[in-house]
Amino acid sequence: CRDCCTSHHNVLSSFVTQNELAILEFIHSFVETLDRYFENVCELDIMKNLEAVHFMLNEMVMNGCIVETNKQNIMAPIMLMDKYTAKGR
Repeated sequence: CRDCCTSHHNVLSSFVTQNELAILEFIHSFVETLDRYFENVCELDIMKNLEAVHFMLNEMVMNGCIVETNKQNIMAPIMLMDKYTAKGR
């Protein structure tokens, strides 16, 4: 989808101006968060739950800047949504 690609482009283009180590730390934190949510994440988890993955990314990045890396803070709203929806994971 076009909006999806645009948001990813904005995130990646803002990283160009940041420290490489900070980028690696962010990617590591994002993967750890995905792993915690999906309990051993794989590509199919991401493809089948793209909305949850985007929500996590939106919790971590705002206006192209990393605003949150604490896994507990990132997971809290997602777990609440899962709790109150029949869908969940």
